[in-house]
Amino acid sequence: MPINPLTLPWALGAAGLAAVRAAGELVLALPRIARALEQLAPAGPALSQLADLRGTVQRLEQLGNFLAEELPEAVFQLEGLRARLSAVERQLGSATTEFTAIDAALRDLQATLERVRPLDRTPNATRKHSP
Repeated sequence: MPINPLTLPWALGAAGLAAVRAAGELVLALPRIARALEQLAPAGPALSQLADLRGTVQRLEQLGNFLAEELPEAVFQLEGLRARLSAVERQLGSATTEFTAIDAALRDLQATLERVRPLDRTPNATRKHSP
């Protein structure tokens, strides 16, 4: 739209008047804005707590990502450990069986020795010797 030099002062005056009115409305709105900010002031600690919670959530997300990356390796290592423990358990079972057999053999030996002792032919002070 072309600018008409005759109406320009009127247009500038109207724009200036509109700006003054808007500034006046802004000045009149300042008390309402101040009251609204006062009502939000108790929410200030809540906002800082919300920011702290956001940081906590971000750290938990990082921890979750770390665990998601490392958990398969940990599971793999635990499975290897379980296999080694199973092998040790089998070896202990075999050793227990062997010790049980050794214990039974020692009991048999002890019983045999107790039967043989009365037949012991070594001289002793209470026995009489025949000439």
